[in-house]
Amino acid sequence: MPGYSDIASYRQRSSIYRRDAGGMVVDRTQFRSFLLIWHLKSWSLRNRNGEKVELEFDEDGSLAEATLGRLNKALSSMLDVVLTLLERELLIS
Repeated sequence: MPGYSDIASYRQRSSIYRRDAGGMVVDRTQFRSFLLIWHLKSWSLRNRNGEKVELEFDEDGSLAEATLGRLNKALSSMLDVVLTLLERELLIS
């Protein structure tokens, strides 16, 4: 689970200036990417053969770019639901 400093950092790093809003706003897509990249460590998802779909990580502990690309292509709607539930649980939405 991300800590307060993680959330604060992600909000700051994903903020963009919006003239129509008159200031900085959090880009929710970028914010969610930070949650996914740094906090998804394991899951129980299995392929058609019943084998666990393994996640790959970089040396710094973040989700590997290749794995993230595959997730975004194949599981975008599922990830949206999972991240929405996580945000609600963390009270950050």
